Amino acid sequence: MITVEEAKKTVLEQTSLGSKTTLSLREALGCVLAEDIFSPIDSPPFDSSAMDGFAIDHTEAPGHFKKSGTITAGEGVRKKIVKGECLEIMTGGRIPEGATAVVPYEEAGQKEKEVRVAGAVPEGAQIRRRGEQLQRGELVLPAGARLRAGAVGFLASLGVLEVSVHRPPKVFILPTGSELVCTSKDLQDDKIFESNGLCLQTALQGIPAEVTVSRPVPDLPKILSGVLEVVLRDYDMILISGGVSVGKHDYVKNVLEKFKVQTLFWGVAQKPGKPLYFGKKGDTLVFGLPGNPASTLVCFYEYVRPAVLRWLGDPEPELKEAKAALAKTYDKKEGRTHFVRAFAHPQNGRWRVRPLEGQDSHFMKSFALANCLMVVPQGEDSIDEGEEVTIQWLP
Repeated sequence: MITVEEAKKTVLEQTSLGSKTTLSLREALGCVLAEDIFSPIDSPPFDSSAMDGFAIDHTEAPGHFKKSGTITAGEGVRKKIVKGECLEIMTGGRIPEGATAVVPYEEAGQKEKEVRVAGAVPEGAQIRRRGEQLQRGELVLPAGARLRAGAVGFLASLGVLEVSVHRPPKVFILPTGSELVCTSKDLQDDKIFESNGLCLQTALQGIPAEVTVSRPVPDLPKILSGVLEVVLRDYDMILISGGVSVGKHDYVKNVLEKFKVQTLFWGVAQKPGKPLYFGKKGDTLVFGLPGNPASTLVCFYEYVRPAVLRWLGDPEPELKEAKAALAKTYDKKEGRTHFVRAFAHPQNGRWRVRPLEGQDSHFMKSFALANCLMVVPQGEDSIDEGEEVTIQWLP
């Protein structure tokens, strides 16, 4: 059995970067850039008005101006003003030749075709200058940047419609267990609803990945072998839920060894999730997740999610951490790291965290109410109320 730190290090070291591929912006949401992006244009591409108002020569203000026409956004006609004149202009309209400022409607008086400006106007007022945000050839986003909605919108505004990213991994989720059913009509004595497959699938939403979820497979080595023979060839990551402990019907590890999957570790000094298995065949990563649902989800957040993000090229694949004051004394035995389902809230300028009731590995109500995991290191036993602890924010 290895430590949490050793297990995390092994997973990230064994995870390869996905190969480069070109995707449309829509497809690339959440992906990580594989190459730097440079602007193909100036941004803004021309001098334009920041507000609705009147384009004037600022040196003539204060004063009266004759309105000689109107400029709308995107009209495609070049216009100019002469001494004593102004042009009405809409937001986004091209600044006419001879204009050095825009006076908003609310700062000007208008009577028919005469516009009065009562005070001085600074040069460049309400004008968006060409290239003031970005100049052609300038770095827009570096390789390693995550494409969130803001980045996608920014690139689209520059006319960048395709990007080079690391290919999203193909992930296969395989729930195992003869007790699992998917519908109410199949729920008989000694059966339970399968939930880990859907839980893992939804936990991966928002992260670029091609996810396939299998129906639950019974605890029969022959059937398990038939599925794994195919998916070990076709997928980048395989998440097997259940069958990885030391029970008489826990066949996953033996079946994987039959297919020459290299066991990198089996068992981590943590709670929940102690029986976690991690192996590799070629570039395919195999995670054997404990079947208890809280264990499955903790292991996903601590190991699987970072592996997926590392594959995508994310330089910071781990859950975001913070410090918080413990709201209630927490007792544990030394020897294992605890990932405690908890709820943190701000109080007096800092975070305060409360462990939730129901920390057994088969309890999911506490996960449903949690917004973080409280990390209690392997070497600690009890932590008193008010002491500072590390929390990991759940996505």
